Amino acid sequence: MFKDFRNNLRPRRLVLLILMTVLVTWVILWLWGGPAAPKAKDQILQISKNTSATTQDRQPRHRHTSPQTTTQSPVASPDGMPADETANQDAHIVFLRNSEDYQRLRDWAAANGFDPIGEIPQLHALKFSLSAEDFHRLLQDSGIELEEGLDSLVSIPDLLNDKYPEWTGNPGPAFGDTYRAFLGVDIDNPERGHGVTIALLDTALFDHPALKGAKVTSVNRQDTQDESIATHGTAVASILTGETGISNAELLAYNVLDTETGNGSTFDLAAAIVDAVDRGADLISMSLGTYDDSGILHDAVNYALTNNVLLVAAAGNNGVEDVCYPAAYEGVLAVGAIDADGNVSGFSNYGEGLALVAPGVGLQVAAPHDEYGYFSGTSAAVPCVTAVLANYLSANPAVTPAEAYARLLLNCTDTEAPGHDTVSGYGILDAERLEGQDDRGIYDAAAAGITYDDTTGALTVAAQNTGTETLAELVLTTEILGVQMVSTFKDVTPGSIVSASGELPPDVWENALSLKVRTTVSTPDAKDARPRNQTHYKTFEAPEPAEN
Repeated sequence: MFKDFRNNLRPRRLVLLILMTVLVTWVILWLWGGPAAPKAKDQILQISKNTSATTQDRQPRHRHTSPQTTTQSPVASPDGMPADETANQDAHIVFLRNSEDYQRLRDWAAANGFDPIGEIPQLHALKFSLSAEDFHRLLQDSGIELEEGLDSLVSIPDLLNDKYPEWTGNPGPAFGDTYRAFLGVDIDNPERGHGVTIALLDTALFDHPALKGAKVTSVNRQDTQDESIATHGTAVASILTGETGISNAELLAYNVLDTETGNGSTFDLAAAIVDAVDRGADLISMSLGTYDDSGILHDAVNYALTNNVLLVAAAGNNGVEDVCYPAAYEGVLAVGAIDADGNVSGFSNYGEGLALVAPGVGLQVAAPHDEYGYFSGTSAAVPCVTAVLANYLSANPAVTPAEAYARLLLNCTDTEAPGHDTVSGYGILDAERLEGQDDRGIYDAAAAGITYDDTTGALTVAAQNTGTETLAELVLTTEILGVQMVSTFKDVTPGSIVSASGELPPDVWENALSLKVRTTVSTPDAKDARPRNQTHYKTFEAPEPAEN
């Protein structure tokens, strides 16, 4: 039969007709298992997020306890050091137990020539630039118990190649200017996002027509040294708000990344998070990351969460199973990227910490010289999520941030493996479904994930009830190599995911370099409210030949 299946791919006349008939019968038997449809599998939402590092895995803080009785000795100011000693200075972050100890060390340092280069009183943290010898003197002579932490580099995700090689592949089809329609954003509503403040932590912004009319306040603004890097923050801002943006929320823009290198420090990022919280931000958008865990960054995230501020961050663009920080921290929405076909792009990092995916390939955004360009990466996906949340919080002021977090994930559209998975999290961001979750009378079915395991040959196709009413009948049609197969599911409740699976024979790859699968859903007993999500495509490349 497998040989006949291969011959079915060749253009023959009578033989082709016979074999197509055999193929249809055979595939229906092995893939759909006859007339008995599998039961719908309910989607289960787990709010707690597993991160890629435990508390013990974070960069350690080294506790230092100074003698209770000390002899004060003059310490030379770092400013008076010879050039060779200044070159050997390192950044040291120190954490104090409480506000009293923080102020004591702050006062002692000022009196003894140890001026900090950064301070975050809310976290009882100070940052010094000192040689190892002078830092030892500070520890010994201050007489104050403290903990020491490390400052790490944080970067635009595309620049995070210090740990993993740069991803080089085909990201998938571009969204262009269709990402708002894809998400179901009501762009005709001028009040969307009204009364909500988003803090954008990125590069400095430059003026652009896309941001005309947007309410943007730049905090600690700097001159742009390299407009190509400054484009990153401006591109993100143009997705968040303005003429091309998803929301009309107010923007607080922090330049935490240098426009010359695209890099910053976790201490400065932590300081910006704390300042944004104190200035009244409702959401913090971070299209940046690091692979190094950081005590100061973790404390800043907890500060935001304690103050009911939602954080959204990029998973990373290396295509590896390792979600970047701060996205990997508990309570932060870690965002991956999809292409215009609704498939997760190969560059998008994944893992247990991933929350959801959003448009991240070829979004049309603000570019230098008042022009528009195309922006790809998990950096582009982050503002999609942040802006949709801003719109939802604006329209639902009684909803708490924790409730918004949960409802956002519960109303994602499933993709990849049925249910929650490490590649797409809870699925694809869906603004229209989030906004309409409490509206009765919505009948809607979505073509969901299509997965293929090239080790076992298992192909799985899925669909989801993305409406608010039970579907008496949901029909899932799959087309493979010109052959259509139909499976019918009964009484599919809202949010439920249904699926069918089977094994493709290895021989199929002898006549094809790729396999394109198309799925379509329909609701015979009710008019589908959103035809745009009824079809899904995915192409699988032929697996590598097994080694002998």
